[in-house]
Amino acid sequence: MSRPIVASCVVAALAVAVLPAAAGAKKPAANTPFSGKICPIPTAGELKAAHISDRCVQFKTAKRARRHSPLGGTLGTIVYAARWGRTSGVGGEAHHFLTVFITKLVGSGNALVVARKELRLKILAHGFPVAVGKPGSVDTGTASCPNPPTDDCTTGDVLAMKGNYVLHVGLGDAPPTVQGAPHAPDPDEGQDNQQEDAVKAPVTAIAKAIAAKLK
Repeated sequence: MSRPIVASCVVAALAVAVLPAAAGAKKPAANTPFSGKICPIPTAGELKAAHISDRCVQFKTAKRARRHSPLGGTLGTIVYAARWGRTSGVGGEAHHFLTVFITKLVGSGNALVVARKELRLKILAHGFPVAVGKPGSVDTGTASCPNPPTDDCTTGDVLAMKGNYVLHVGLGDAPPTVQGAPHAPDPDEGQDNQQEDAVKAPVTAIAKAIAAKLK
């Protein structure tokens, strides 16, 4: 049975401690801070595996100034976003899209601590654990769309936290019928499960690549 998928996102900067290199040892490459540019991160191979062929559009960075909190300290956000493809079908066609939201938490004191704790709980509750950030989770779903013969589209969403960054990667696909999918007890359910499994790998790979840049 098809089910819609809903995911929310928000979030933060990675604190990095750098130790001095030992005498005579080769210095490690410097950690490059996240530039804010999302479109160049996924490779051509990662996009191809996700069935994404449209160009990337990066949106204007949104900033919310730090404000004092009754909890103590301050809290603000910087949100970066980009999209490949269309998030809705046009002209009766099924849609393929990739969306990325990166929210950086900026602040201090209890306000920042509490925000991180709450976001961590939301990520853990979102789906199944996945090795992206700390923590990270993935959820998938199917929904009706013009994609014969199954008339199904799939969605995969990864939520992850890395330092003070929160990452949300969403992938929408119109997969072909999965040959050999189990037909019992419900043929549609068997097809849905196979299609949802297929969307996990590409969305997780893209999320890992982006998370690696959040420094």
